[in-house]
Amino acid sequence: MCRKYQRHCGAYLDLQEAAYGEWEVAETLEDVRAAWGRLGGRVVLHRYGRQHFSLMARHRHGDTDATVLLHARMIRRRS
Repeated sequence: MCRKYQRHCGAYLDLQEAAYGEWEVAETLEDVRAAWGRLGGRVVLHRYGRQHFSLMARHRHGDTDATVLLHARMIRRRS
């Protein structure tokens, strides 16, 4: 897991290069959007970990407990 201030770690740069590769062969605007959307999801997963990613998915699907847990995680990360 990366910290936010370590934006240029090796794994992040690898994810970015993979997204550029997808973007270069994209034929439609939807393909480009999908490539950059995947990059965003992969960066969140890399930076915050699987548990945070799973809580975000639960929150998106209406789980109220996930909101509380996400809030607690964000407070812990700030301190």
